[in-house]
Amino acid sequence: MSENRRGELAVYLLSQKNTATTSRRAVAALNYDYVWQPVKQSNLNTLCVSDSQHRTLFCSEEELDAADQSSDAARLSSNWSLFLHSSFGASDWNISASQLETTALATVALYKRTLLGAMLAVLAFVALLSSINIRRSHQPLELMISATRRIADGQFNEPLNVTSGDEYQELAQAFNSMSSNLDRQFRTLSMLGQIDRFILDSPSLEPIVEVMLIQARELLACELAAIALFDTETETLGRLYVLDGLDTAKPKVLRMGLPLLGALREGSETEGYVVNRGEPGTVALQPLWEIGVHQCLVLPVNTRTRVNAMLILGHRSVAEVPVAQRQLARELKDRLAVALTSSEREQALFQQAHYDSLTELPNRLLFKDRLEQELAHARRDSSNVALLFLDLDRFKNINDSLGHSAGDQLLKLAAGRFATQLRDIDTIARLGGDEFTVIIPQVRNTTEISRVCERLLRCLQRPFTLEGLDYFVGASIGVAQFPNNGGTAEELLRNADTAMYRAKDQGRGGYAFYEESMNQEARERVQLEGDLRQALARNELALHYQPQIDLASGQIIGAEALLRWNHPQRGMISPLKFIPIAEDTGLIVPIGEWVIKTACAQLQQWRQQGLELRSISVNVAVPQLHTPDFVERVNDIMRHYQIQPGMLELEVTESTLATDIEQTTRILQTLSNTGARIAIDDFGTGYSSLSYLQKLPIDVLKIDRAFMPTKFDGKDQVICDAVLALAHALGKTVIAEGVENAEQMLYLQSNGCQIGQGYFFGKPVAGKAFAERLLERPMHKPPDQIAV
Repeated sequence: MSENRRGELAVYLLSQKNTATTSRRAVAALNYDYVWQPVKQSNLNTLCVSDSQHRTLFCSEEELDAADQSSDAARLSSNWSLFLHSSFGASDWNISASQLETTALATVALYKRTLLGAMLAVLAFVALLSSINIRRSHQPLELMISATRRIADGQFNEPLNVTSGDEYQELAQAFNSMSSNLDRQFRTLSMLGQIDRFILDSPSLEPIVEVMLIQARELLACELAAIALFDTETETLGRLYVLDGLDTAKPKVLRMGLPLLGALREGSETEGYVVNRGEPGTVALQPLWEIGVHQCLVLPVNTRTRVNAMLILGHRSVAEVPVAQRQLARELKDRLAVALTSSEREQALFQQAHYDSLTELPNRLLFKDRLEQELAHARRDSSNVALLFLDLDRFKNINDSLGHSAGDQLLKLAAGRFATQLRDIDTIARLGGDEFTVIIPQVRNTTEISRVCERLLRCLQRPFTLEGLDYFVGASIGVAQFPNNGGTAEELLRNADTAMYRAKDQGRGGYAFYEESMNQEARERVQLEGDLRQALARNELALHYQPQIDLASGQIIGAEALLRWNHPQRGMISPLKFIPIAEDTGLIVPIGEWVIKTACAQLQQWRQQGLELRSISVNVAVPQLHTPDFVERVNDIMRHYQIQPGMLELEVTESTLATDIEQTTRILQTLSNTGARIAIDDFGTGYSSLSYLQKLPIDVLKIDRAFMPTKFDGKDQVICDAVLALAHALGKTVIAEGVENAEQMLYLQSNGCQIGQGYFFGKPVAGKAFAERLLERPMHKPPDQIAV
């Protein structure tokens, strides 16, 4: 800001212009006439502009007319600052303006004068327009309200007719379109809801498929609807349910091969795919092509991890499948998947509730149901029903030695063998553990039952291969018949179980028919089991000792400890009665340990008395042998009673070797390392392979009394000769059991048998009586002193 040439205060604008090479400034002076011209044309009386130092830059003062000069007319004035620093970098300008009040408020006065009239005119115009619009919209609105009420009542089939030619007509058309869509959607939802109810209520899949086909043909406006269901048992067969638009009957069910669909489902799209007649690989749809179908929309139905069904929509002409039809088809496909999943779940629940998960045989629940049905048929037809109760022999040995996985494998193999020996009308079930039952309806006589039992037992004679090795198990079967042995399922099952125990008592590996006297035996067995549980605590058990004689010198060199039970009421009970009970109930483990302790204690006492005895023998049951800490307990007992190596002889039956040769070998080897001698009892009566004799740490073979010759006619002693020759070849000591006369003793001596045991040398006696026998030397005369 500076004075111009005429000495007047002037305002300049200064602008910096920079380029890449030069820097210039532009200076311009404000043209007052141009800047303040609008002030002259306004109604302002005065307008003054001054800078921050109150220097006047511009001031417009018009002369007041005579009226204004002669009176004190009211004026309106205003002052404000014009902010220039941000845009021009200059200090603010102060602006003041004034105007006569009458001039400033002239428009307000005019507005007040015209407002009332304008308002009255507007109100009159609004009233006129409202009257016209009400007359125009009243009738269409009433029609729309009526149509809305019809939709609310579920009536979609009456259209809204409005022909006003304006927006109401367009709105009516949109309303009709919406009503039509709602009608279609509600019908679709209703039909889908009906399908959902069938899925929830129907336990069978066929009614759901039928309803779904009917609804699919109506909803999708297709000429044919079909559902293909793949069999769960095979990948190449299936059922095809077909509902043709030309046939209003129920869907037809066709049995067909599905190689094409089986191949397509491997990589099929979930959205579906279209196949046309004549295309390669459509042979599986030949039943549809034969009834005039030319195009099919196929939608695979997935359940869990596989495709096991397909929804097929057929047309008799080739055309583009609408998107809406595809979408609705997917809705039906999804519901079919739900139905299949529900059906599979029901089948799985039924399978789980009624079938054994291991062998897939009927379980106890389904067995009882089928037995009740067969008994009802037998009552109606006056026929007979046989119930077989089958229990595997020596299964517990395998389960304990090889583990539960091997035991489960054996049960599956045995169940498969049993099933092949029965008729289609027979039922075999697994009750649990190693117990099976067989229902044989329409039996004519006991001969038929015996043949079935023999077939079942015969199928077990072949070895079972477990973990690369062969094992043998047998079975005991009890038979009860309707109506002779019971009129209800519970009675038959109980009596068949009783007969099975009779078969076990008779030596296992056989079958027995129920007799009334068995009930008394069963009750006695239960009583004996209860008493046996208390026998050890009540000191009712005792050991008797039978001498083992050196056949060359006639001296007693050992003794076998035999368990006896002196019952307080029944007296002496035979081991043949209570030992099987002890083995079945597991009592043999604590009783067996007591036997080893007592025998070792007795041997220590005899030796302290100066009575020389080379060894003492103790029988070991299979459950004992496979007890986890059996070896440690035997070793502790030997150390406690100072039993020297070779003085304790543990006898195991040959059948023990057939359960688990590998584990048995490890256990016997560990026992042998502790100093115990190992003897095979009842040699020749089991199923073990002779090749195992070279691998097992066996010191002694005990020839069973069944092979002891009695006639000496050249044939009677063949087996005994073979066993003696085998033992000599293998370098094993042989003990012959059941020696009852001098002729047998001479035969054994002449054939190189080292040790004899039997009634000829003495019966088992208590420890004190046996000590007295030890003082008698020899127990028998040498061979040259015996007169034959």
